[in-house]
Amino acid sequence: MIGGLIKDSVRTQKSGVPLLRDIPYLGTLFRWSRDTQTKSNLMVFLRPTIVRSGQDLSGISRQRYQDLRQHSLPNARPEHSLQLPDSASQLFDLRTVIAILFIFYGVCLTIMGLFFTTRIDIAKAGGININLWSGIIMILVAAGFFLWARTRPLAPPPSAVDDDRPPMHH
Repeated sequence: MIGGLIKDSVRTQKSGVPLLRDIPYLGTLFRWSRDTQTKSNLMVFLRPTIVRSGQDLSGISRQRYQDLRQHSLPNARPEHSLQLPDSASQLFDLRTVIAILFIFYGVCLTIMGLFFTTRIDIAKAGGININLWSGIIMILVAAGFFLWARTRPLAPPPSAVDDDRPPMHH
C-alpha cells in the first residue's frame, strides 16, 4: 500500500410537521433533526507486474478493462451501475470532447448574438451579427462531431497477435 485518504463527514437532516414547525418557540415541538455520520477510506495498492512484450501488455490491459467492465454492468451492482463501452478506446473519444467544447462556446456565442449584440456592434462587423452566426456555425460543427463519433465509433487497435511486425524490445 502506498497511501490512502480518510474522510469523516456528518450530515444533518432537518424535518418536521409543515407549518407547525415554523411557529416561533412552539415550533420546536414539531421539528426534529437527525445526524448521519459517514466514514470513508480510500487506499491505493500497487502490485508490480513484469511485462515482457507489447503483446503481453495488450492482453493484460484488455483483460483488466473487461474485468472492470463486468463490475460496471447494471446487473453486477445496481447501486453502483456505470455502463462502460465495449472497448477502452471509446472511453475518451476526442471527437466527443471537441463536440462538447464547440457546443458550449456555440451556445454562448448564440446567446451573445441574440441578446447582447447592439446595432453598433453589427455595424462594426460590416452589417453581420458575427456572434450569432459564429455560434450557429459552432453548434452545427459540434453536431457534425457528435454524428461522426456515433456513426463511426473508434475501433480498438489490432492486437499484437494479428500484427506481422516483430515484437519491439527495449
